[in-house]
Amino acid sequence: MVPPPPPPPFSLASSLSPTTRQRHVALPDSVEQLIARICAEQSLSPPDYLARCELARVGEFVSMKILGVIASSRVRNFSGYVMHLAKNSPIAMARNAEGLSTRQSGCFSGPSVGDDSDTSSDDWTMVEQGPILADQELTSRAPTVVLTNPPYLEANGARLAERVCRRLEMEMDHGRLQNYDHCFSSIPQRDRPSCERAPSPQMKALGNLEFRKAFLILCYLGRAKLEETVSVELLRELAHMPMEAFEFHIWKEFGMKNIKPCDRTKILDWDPSKTHVYPCHVDLRGNVTFKGPFLESTKTHLQRVLGDENILQVKFEEISQEEKTKYDLKNHYFDVYHPVAEQGIELGLRRYRFLVYKDGGKEEKKKSGNKSSVKCYFVRTDSGWDMDQETDFLYGKTVNQIRLHFMHIHTVPSLAKYISRFSLILSKTLKFNIDLSDPELNVQPIPNIHCKEGNTDLKGIHTDGTGFISKDLALQCPMYVFKGNIQADKDGLVLGTASSKRQKIHDNDGPPLLMQVRLFYNGLCAKGTLLIDKRLPKKTILLYDSMIKVEEDVKMRGIVQSFNSLEVVNTSNRPKKVHLSRYLISLLHYGGVPAEFFLGLLSSALAEAESCRYDRSAALKVALNYEGIDNGHLTARMIMSGMPLDEPFLHYRLGLMMGEERKGLLAGKIAISDSYYLMGTADPTGKLGPNQVCVILDQGQLSGDVLVYKHPGLHPGDIHLLQATYVEDLKNVVGNSKYAIFFSSCGTQITS
Repeated sequence: MVPPPPPPPFSLASSLSPTTRQRHVALPDSVEQLIARICAEQSLSPPDYLARCELARVGEFVSMKILGVIASSRVRNFSGYVMHLAKNSPIAMARNAEGLSTRQSGCFSGPSVGDDSDTSSDDWTMVEQGPILADQELTSRAPTVVLTNPPYLEANGARLAERVCRRLEMEMDHGRLQNYDHCFSSIPQRDRPSCERAPSPQMKALGNLEFRKAFLILCYLGRAKLEETVSVELLRELAHMPMEAFEFHIWKEFGMKNIKPCDRTKILDWDPSKTHVYPCHVDLRGNVTFKGPFLESTKTHLQRVLGDENILQVKFEEISQEEKTKYDLKNHYFDVYHPVAEQGIELGLRRYRFLVYKDGGKEEKKKSGNKSSVKCYFVRTDSGWDMDQETDFLYGKTVNQIRLHFMHIHTVPSLAKYISRFSLILSKTLKFNIDLSDPELNVQPIPNIHCKEGNTDLKGIHTDGTGFISKDLALQCPMYVFKGNIQADKDGLVLGTASSKRQKIHDNDGPPLLMQVRLFYNGLCAKGTLLIDKRLPKKTILLYDSMIKVEEDVKMRGIVQSFNSLEVVNTSNRPKKVHLSRYLISLLHYGGVPAEFFLGLLSSALAEAESCRYDRSAALKVALNYEGIDNGHLTARMIMSGMPLDEPFLHYRLGLMMGEERKGLLAGKIAISDSYYLMGTADPTGKLGPNQVCVILDQGQLSGDVLVYKHPGLHPGDIHLLQATYVEDLKNVVGNSKYAIFFSSCGTQITS
């Protein structure tokens, strides 16, 4: 039997030429791509006019899912099957019933055909005209089939998770990413968005305001419509007001009518040099509300590169424990939140799309209430405002292309590492003032030092997450940095983060001994600590292999411009007061320390906390210890200015801090003397033997037995009795720098 001849090749250029496409209903480019592939694989004719009308009606989101069903089936009548699925799909019916097809699905589709009614609650809709370089385009250039099963149409959670993982894995597939060569060389970009209907005068006038003012207006509107609440004349009047007067005016005008008083943004100093955070909340019905903005003194690499106003910090509401029995959680979260992830969030005439997320952990969960502790970060990709029409970095970029400018994240081996590695751009850091584009700069990887048994390398690594930096580069780093913020120096002077306020490093101080850093360099991403090494030539950074979290893709050189930066998170500062914990108290008591010792420490701590009501030095100490809950060191400044301790507001603030002190004591957080929090690294000299450490404090190196503990102490090896040893050769490496502990890089066991 002679096999049938293969189907003729089908391409957009031949069957859907620009002339032909003008007679068809306009569909998003990703939909056109999938139609073309289905026709080529199954030798089908393209959908007719009515079928394309149905696809335009349901929008891009549902269209891709309908075509996914068809791609995994054998059909005879392409147009008929499209009509059937479009009219009977549960998702399409639900979306139409909720009235979301125009606002959500139609955001980036062509105008609805055969239906001139306005189903949107707004009087404007953003559309993309012309081809869009979507993520699917890059995938479709690879030989693998993208949609092999009906996507997102079954309720089976396991199959859904499998499909999502497969899709993300294909995004990272190296074969697909090889196509970036010609993608970036030809610079294909999204066309700038225009409006299907002209935006309202109020919406256009909103775009003429400073962004933080526009954001605050949208916050204070709540669920009210801009056009029904604010006039163009009022917006023009508000444009030249200072922020303090502006906030007060719009609160009295409409804010107090639309939102709760607890949601009002109360900021005493609207310092434009501070970092502005723009939070957003998505509830269980998919409604979006804005909060803030809020001001912070620290920045992230993401904020430095893109700018504060181009980033939204988004949190999604979670179903409470009491309500979970009423919902099919997997399907409900997917139906409500997946369109937000696919289509982004509208803010005025701007559109923000998902870039990265980070889990805040248990502490963030306590503060978030019924909102998720996970913070998602959306970045601006499109805008219809005139102020955004000038050429900038974000225009014409897909989310994947934006990610590649930060690091070559596609080189990581797994999805879990993809997520954790890319979130490094969210660390709060202080940028090094060095030029990473300098051709004389030498950034070089070096092999790890493994644990050894004889001449055999073991699995463990002594030098895990460490590296070296030359003295000339280390001198560019401020001495006292904690969580990306410059702290008080040795004289107690509190210093800011602006470059003009950075303290001068005195010759007798020298550079910090250890720096916890993030390095973004030509697509490479490294995380760990850098030790000053006076022996290195100038402009040199050495990275142990374990410090490199994302490798550079050499094929991307000259194609993607990387945002290079060396950022410091913490430096090896003078240790703060050390506190015990429940775990450490249990371990020490088990090791022979009597209970009376801890009871004595507790009594002293209670007496010290109580004395802050009448002792100025004790009150100042408490205020400095709890600077995290003190607005701009306000309590400490009031005490240092000579204000009486019984002044009502100061008395109230000290009472709050005493309450926090008692909570800490209940958790076993008891201060202890002759103990230090220190950053650690591997011994660069190789002189330390097993069970030896070198500790450098104010007066130099210590000698004698020391107990080394790693919080929380729940794992074997987290607590050691070691010998502090003097190492003469270490002076040639670190000079007079202080405050660190060095662990042996010899033997079979890791003690760090």
